[in-house]
Amino acid sequence: MTEPDELYTMRNLFWLGNYQLAINESNSLHRLAKHLNPIRDEFVYRSYLALGQYDIVIGEIQDTPSTPLALRAIRQLALYLSKKSSYEVVLSNLEALADEASKTSQATIYYLVLATVHVHGDNIKDALIATEGQSTLELSAYAVQLLLRMDRPDLAQQRLALMKSVDEDSALTQLATAWVSMRTGGAKGMAEAANIYEDLSEKYGASVMLMTGLAVSKMHQGLFDEAETHLQEALNKDPSNADCLANIITVSYHLDKPPEVIARFVSQLRNKAPEHPLLQGLTNFESAYDRVTAQLAGGN
Repeated sequence: MTEPDELYTMRNLFWLGNYQLAINESNSLHRLAKHLNPIRDEFVYRSYLALGQYDIVIGEIQDTPSTPLALRAIRQLALYLSKKSSYEVVLSNLEALADEASKTSQATIYYLVLATVHVHGDNIKDALIATEGQSTLELSAYAVQLLLRMDRPDLAQQRLALMKSVDEDSALTQLATAWVSMRTGGAKGMAEAANIYEDLSEKYGASVMLMTGLAVSKMHQGLFDEAETHLQEALNKDPSNADCLANIITVSYHLDKPPEVIARFVSQLRNKAPEHPLLQGLTNFESAYDRVTAQLAGGN
C-alpha cells in the first residue's frame, strides 16, 4: 500500500500561491518522518521568499557544508532578491554547487533556483537549460512557463504532455494545463483555463495567483466585469501585487473607468514595479502621442 503523502496539502498550497497558508500548515506537521523534515523546510523558506520575507530566510539558513543543498540554494536566491548579493556573485556561488547537485537525485530546488536567477538576469536560454537538470514536475512546470514566455507553445505542450504522463491529476499539472490552454486553445482554451482556476480555488483556496489567472481568462473571453471582480478580490488580499495591478489597469481601460481611477492604479504599479512591461508600454504610447500632438500643432 502506498504511504500517505504527509506534505500533500502544504505542497499544493505553495504551488497554487497560498504561501502563508503553506507556512501555517507546516506548523501543524510535528511528527513527520525524518526524511520529510528537510522537504518541509524547503517549502517553508520558499514561501517566505514568495512573501518577500528575505531576511528570515537569510537569518535562519546557515551557509555551511552541513546545510542541505536545497537550503543553501534558497539562501543564495534570498541574497539576490534582497539585493544583498549581485547576479554575478550569486550565479558564481550556485555554479560552485553544481558538482554536488549532479551527484544527488534530490536537486530539484537547486535547479529551480538556478533557473530563477537566470530569469532575473534576462538569460532565458540558460534558465531553460537549468530545468533539464532533473526530471520532476516542478522543473517541468517551470519549463512550460519559460517556453510560453519564449513564444514556443508547441514545446510547452510537449513538456506538459510529459507532466501528464507522470501525474495528470497533480495540482501543478492542472495549473500548467491552464497556462497552455490560455495560449493555444482560443475561446475554448480560455474557458477550460477558467474552469481549472475555479476548481483549484474551490479545493485549495482562492490565492492571488489563481484569482489573477481566472481574471485574465475572463478578460480574453470579453467578460471584463467578471475579471474586475476577481482582480478586486485579489487586490484585497495583496494590494501591491504587480500582476493584479497591471491587469486591473487593462480592465479599467476596457470598462471606461474614470481617468483618475486608472491613474491611481498606474501610480501604485509604478511604486511597486517601476520596470513592469505595462508601464513601459504606457510610456512609449504617451511619448508617441506627445510627438504626434506636437507635429500637429506645428502644422497649424
